[in-house]
Amino acid sequence: MTYTAIAIDDELASLNRFSRLIKNEERIELLNVFTVSTDALNFIENNFVDLVFLDIEMPDMNGIELAGKILSSNSEAEIIFVTAYEAFALQAFHVYASGYLLKPIASDDISNIVDIITKRKNKRQSNEIENNMLYVNSFGSVGCYVYREAEEMIKWRTSKCEELIIYLVEQKKAVSRDKVIEDLWPNMSYDQAAKNLHVTCYNIRSALKEFNLDDVVIKKYGVYEINKNKVKSDYWDFIEILNGIKANKIDFENIDLLIKKYQSGYLNNKYYEWCDFVKAWMDIEIEKTLYAILDSCNQENNFEKAIDILLKIISINDCDDSAYEQLIKMCMITGNKRLALTLLQNYKKMLGKEFGTKPPKWIYELLENYDERYCDFIAVMGNKKMVINK
Repeated sequence: MTYTAIAIDDELASLNRFSRLIKNEERIELLNVFTVSTDALNFIENNFVDLVFLDIEMPDMNGIELAGKILSSNSEAEIIFVTAYEAFALQAFHVYASGYLLKPIASDDISNIVDIITKRKNKRQSNEIENNMLYVNSFGSVGCYVYREAEEMIKWRTSKCEELIIYLVEQKKAVSRDKVIEDLWPNMSYDQAAKNLHVTCYNIRSALKEFNLDDVVIKKYGVYEINKNKVKSDYWDFIEILNGIKANKIDFENIDLLIKKYQSGYLNNKYYEWCDFVKAWMDIEIEKTLYAILDSCNQENNFEKAIDILLKIISINDCDDSAYEQLIKMCMITGNKRLALTLLQNYKKMLGKEFGTKPPKWIYELLENYDERYCDFIAVMGNKKMVINK
């Protein structure tokens, strides 16, 4: 598979070096390079680009902001940040970036990122199901779709049709009529709610009949259930990945997919009372899972992965003071004082804005005791694990 690509960097020397390196990667066709962000945006609006190698610090437009504009124009583009500053890693996690390379990059770096993207695309393609399936999106762009030559959103007669399908997808099991009525029509008389449920099911069948999907909602013996043979759900994918990670099947690519989906938002702009518990449960499970992975990394003294996990925790909860404190310690242990200082500034702003407090004194003492020589720093601070766990 060949990918089309562009590179954006305000330094022409960096672009020239990148152009030479990328010639060694046969899977990439470099279409153009740009030193001006607006020129790159104009090009993307008129040309399909698979990969965008993007510098972050640029004078005309910050790379983080530019990435957002690129994804608005081409949501399928894969953004790979190329920068000399590790301190931007936290911001990069807030953008749906596919990679993060530190200058000076090498040919192997480019090859490795293409391997990761190819693996992800192949996995996505292998999961595509044939036609005659209803796709229910609960994250990001919420809705129900069918796929023919292109994605087609179902047009429902009432919003309750979509809500009932999403509800049964979330349940993933047979639900009694009384339970459905209680959750979807809580403030209505039972008789009227029962009539509404009957009409809603009829409208669902009518809307899906032309797609041969009129059996998506199964009613039998007074219970309702989603037809799992005719439905594909990103919520089910999310739960499968989460359960796999919790079962110690730790694949960091799957963790990235989990966080990306979680950050896109569950049932955005949908005010369903029955989903409040699910959203709260999801927040708790994500945090528990990431901290469990973090404990495993700490036990193995795998500081690089631990920093990665802590960055993910902060990217989904920037008010987690424990994550900030552990991350600052971890950066100091690995000799990355610059990133530690950046994180401290972010932490300080967060505490002042949210709680009207300041970081604890021990963090400033840790920074003051830092010795540029790694071994001396470890000698000052003592055992590694003791440093991590305050």
